[in-house]
Amino acid sequence: MSSLKNINFRPKLIPYLISGNSFSQKPLVVVDVGSRGGYERHWNLFYNQIKILGFDPDAKECQRLVRQLKNSNISYYPYALWQNIGYKNFYMMSNLPSSSFFKPNYKFWERFPDEVNLKIKKIVKVQTTTLDSFTKMSKIPYVDFMKLDIEGAELAALKGAKKLLQESIIGVTCEIAFDQLLENGPIFNEIDAYLKSFGFRLFDIGLLRKSLKTLSSNPSLTQSGQVIAGHALYFRDATAEMNSGEIKKWGEIKILKLASLFELFGLPDCSIELVETANKKNLFTNFESKSLIKLLIPNGKTRLIDILKSSILNKNFRR
Repeated sequence: MSSLKNINFRPKLIPYLISGNSFSQKPLVVVDVGSRGGYERHWNLFYNQIKILGFDPDAKECQRLVRQLKNSNISYYPYALWQNIGYKNFYMMSNLPSSSFFKPNYKFWERFPDEVNLKIKKIVKVQTTTLDSFTKMSKIPYVDFMKLDIEGAELAALKGAKKLLQESIIGVTCEIAFDQLLENGPIFNEIDAYLKSFGFRLFDIGLLRKSLKTLSSNPSLTQSGQVIAGHALYFRDATAEMNSGEIKKWGEIKILKLASLFELFGLPDCSIELVETANKKNLFTNFESKSLIKLLIPNGKTRLIDILKSSILNKNFRR
């Protein structure tokens, strides 16, 4: 999983807001879709003012994660998020994290050394649900952020969260593919178009390169190669929405949550612009914009690729 331990910046806005219990009445709600191995540790910055809802179709993995829990604000559910409710074939691979609703595209992978680890061991039926229906049933009033890492099912899970994307979600990080890595699996442009239809914009991207079999015998020479996949970071463009008159969508707490997420993912310029715009629209009642902006002046630059690098290399694509 990704971690902040190698990130070369120290957030200042988030600790300031958490120390003042800014999100205590309305915690940041993060949905972790594909939670095998546990949640990403950078969310610990929000301490007890965050709720994490983890989903993974592996019931044993969910049980293991629950046994390790020391925080009542984190929950794990043995469901696969999809675009509808029911049961669906799930392909269990020789490399477990690569298991998917989609078969590998062997014509693509036969040129890469990873092919050997992409054998289907067995096919099982797993229960699917939608995030919209789950949150309604569980009386969860809103979700702020979605992280999706589910081997090609990202678009389907997003389609099952249509209501939340319209009403409350302000950020998404999503595994993406630039080629047909999976049979009938969606590629980047499909996910990008879908999220943009809800008013989300691409803010950052982390890329994964894979070398062909021609260099597989010498791992020290396989740090480059073809770009095949990665992670994409999307946010609602609150500044553009507020400037176009959509003020009612953006209350003080929602603005501060988005400003915090911008800071977390190394986008302090976006956070500063957001605070300045909210101040001009008289949306702050408990905070002074100049004080917030001072906290956002960065000591160094961190991009999404730094935050997600270990997740991409060590979890998703180590076949």
